Amino acid sequence: MVTAYDYPSAVHVDEAGIDILLVGDSVAMVVHGHDTTLPITMEEMLVHCSYETGVRDAVISATRMLKEGGMDAVKLEGGSPARVEAARAIVETGVAVMGHVGLTPQSISALGGFRPQAQVAEEALGVLAQAQALQRAGCFALVLECVPGPIAAAITASLTIPTIGIGAGPATSGQVLVYHDLLGMMSHPHHAKVTPKFCKQYAHVGQAIQAHKLRLTQS
Repeated sequence: MVTAYDYPSAVHVDEAGIDILLVGDSVAMVVHGHDTTLPITMEEMLVHCSYETGVRDAVISATRMLKEGGMDAVKLEGGSPARVEAARAIVETGVAVMGHVGLTPQSISALGGFRPQAQVAEEALGVLAQAQALQRAGCFALVLECVPGPIAAAITASLTIPTIGIGAGPATSGQVLVYHDLLGMMSHPHHAKVTPKFCKQYAHVGQAIQAHKLRLTQS
């Protein structure tokens, strides 16, 4: 799974044979330049194709994402009882839901920033319980973000649905990365978004542009 937010990136991801294309809220940081994913709105997300506090709003938003955004499924962050209830309600309407536990960017204020999760036994058991609850709610797959590899492996083994890891070791069913991280596009010194250490960069777009400019000025 790889993120994509516009036609060119979607074409690149599709032609590479990637199984799932994710239009994620990371668009807030890598496209709109925000320091977190929190400022992105429902309307802005639809342009690139959040669900809300209540179950009814969550169902309405999920339906809009499919009808107006042309999506095949929605991804819902968090594993609290309210989130699990929302996931179940959305699934019951016939909308496919992918869960997301561990580091959930929409909750970074409560989590203390972008930091690894499930570092102690109590937290790890909590993430495991959330993952299992989301599976029971009907999620077809689950993102595990920034949890230790052994924990991700144990969670994956406990589920019958596939897991998709990001910063969660090699033992998940699949992997997801942000398009802009893969291509080395987030190197601006004044931006809060930095490429995670676990992400291999296969290109450095900024360096290519600088090299082009240098070639022109020296010719």
